[in-house]
Amino acid sequence: MQTTLKASYTNHYRRGLIKLLDVLEFRSSNHAHRQVIESLALVARYANAGNTTYYPLGETVPVHKAMGGDWAEVVHRTDKRGRCRVVRMVYEVVAFQALRDQLKCKEIWVVGADKWRNPDEDLPQDFDARRAENYRELRKPLDAAVFVDELREQMTAELTLLNDRMPKLPWLDIAERKSGAIRLTAAEAQPEPRNLRRVKAEVQRRWGIVPLVDMLKEAVLRTGCLDAVTSVCGGGSLSPEVLAGHDVYGREVDHLVSFSLPPLPLTSPTLHARSDDC
Repeated sequence: MQTTLKASYTNHYRRGLIKLLDVLEFRSSNHAHRQVIESLALVARYANAGNTTYYPLGETVPVHKAMGGDWAEVVHRTDKRGRCRVVRMVYEVVAFQALRDQLKCKEIWVVGADKWRNPDEDLPQDFDARRAENYRELRKPLDAAVFVDELREQMTAELTLLNDRMPKLPWLDIAERKSGAIRLTAAEAQPEPRNLRRVKAEVQRRWGIVPLVDMLKEAVLRTGCLDAVTSVCGGGSLSPEVLAGHDVYGREVDHLVSFSLPPLPLTSPTLHARSDDC
């Protein structure tokens, strides 16, 4: 997966993402996330380095947590002299992924943006001055320790309830496996709608095993009854005469009938339509 993502980035996405670094300014209110911003600065500095595989040996390459996990074995490579090097293109992919993840939770923000603005601007400017009033409106305690204790008690109570009830559930089985496994029994089949049974029975009685879409196709070709129906796609470039020789026309008819015509209420198990009444 990492190899495929790197290829997509190199061949397509890189050009646009690199340009964003020249337009947008990224910042963070938390020093712990500075490594990602510094990695983006490194990416921008070597953006036009051509086909350079590795960063120069003397270059300081910022390390952040996104470089671990599955990417750890890909972002580093041993060169011909046995030295551990940082692969430039892979490093860029990891840096942009880290940026994406931290933008979502505003650990990193964009200067002058709206949705991705500084999280300090999300609160009213007088929030601190009216803290007691605001917390009262939010129905939250002013003391952070009290808030954490209440949340911990709620989670403990709910998890205890889950732990006590799970062994008594007849439709749940927790198997003993190395990685653990929770298996749920299949849900009971819901009763088939009465009108659907009527439609199926009548179609089976009239046409048997003949595909109904073929019947519809022939009816449309003979009567032209769908000329008054507009496709949600706005029409096509081929005439009905040309489409008549293609199997796709049957699917076109099926699409029009399924999505363009309103459903008809079935008040009786008997259907009063014939194949030539389209």
